[in-house]
Amino acid sequence: MQNFKIVFLILFLVLFFNKNLFGDELYKLENDSFAARKRWIAAGLISQQVASTIFEYHWWWKDDYHDFQIYSDGGLNNYSLGIDKVGHFFTSYFYFHSINEVMKYGKFSKKTRRIVSIAMPAFWALSIELGDGFSSYNFSPQDLMANLMGVGFGVLQDQYPFMNNFKFKFSYFPSQYYRDVDFKNWKFVADYDGHMYWLTADMHNLLSKNKRQFWPKGLNLGIAYGVDGFSEVDQLRLNTNRQIQRKFVIGLDWNLNAIQTKKQSVKTLLKIADFIHLPAPGIRRINPDKTSGHLLLLN
Repeated sequence: MQNFKIVFLILFLVLFFNKNLFGDELYKLENDSFAARKRWIAAGLISQQVASTIFEYHWWWKDDYHDFQIYSDGGLNNYSLGIDKVGHFFTSYFYFHSINEVMKYGKFSKKTRRIVSIAMPAFWALSIELGDGFSSYNFSPQDLMANLMGVGFGVLQDQYPFMNNFKFKFSYFPSQYYRDVDFKNWKFVADYDGHMYWLTADMHNLLSKNKRQFWPKGLNLGIAYGVDGFSEVDQLRLNTNRQIQRKFVIGLDWNLNAIQTKKQSVKTLLKIADFIHLPAPGIRRINPDKTSGHLLLLN
């Protein structure tokens, strides 16, 4: 019951916060040809955040209440070798850009876009950590810092166009462990072996003008980080000798923004979809004795 009261308070803050977040832009639309689009987008964003809070309650916090606690888990050297922190960074980074692109499509002013794109991911991250603080997950300052850093890098890219030549992306393919056990107890968010986080570079734009002709516009270079062995260790605990190891990848990356289209809605979808890394040739290194090349690297 205590847990539900906390979630109810968070929901109230979400609704109050977002109602005032869009300022006057939703109330002075008499001569705005994009009025309906703006209202639908605002309603969708607010509904998404409310729905997320409700789902989080049922997934993580329901029937799991204790006094507020703060826990520092070691950052990049923690139980998952930091892959969860990279995930926090990417989630808020992706959330920032998704909101920003959708609001561009809705023709919101740059000021409103910037405020909403920063505030919603930041408030969402804070609400999760507050909920965690009253549960067995505990409030994690490192998690919140990673989320805010993701938003910060998104702002940097929005402010300085050159920074868009460097993009973070995510890829996922179910780990070998869960495939072997027919996905028993499988959870997407916990299957860290299948998660890969990429930093890609738009080589076509970065090369000098006289050299760009030799590099395809739709092809990027990327490096990625992941872990190996976590999913098995997480499930079997003391019943396995498997060790969790860091995983590094260098490979090619597809640039979906190179696809030409005149429809603004399609451009928006492509910009958002481009934050997902699709299978491409790559080289994976887990340790000096475990390096392999793949025509289509999955995880």
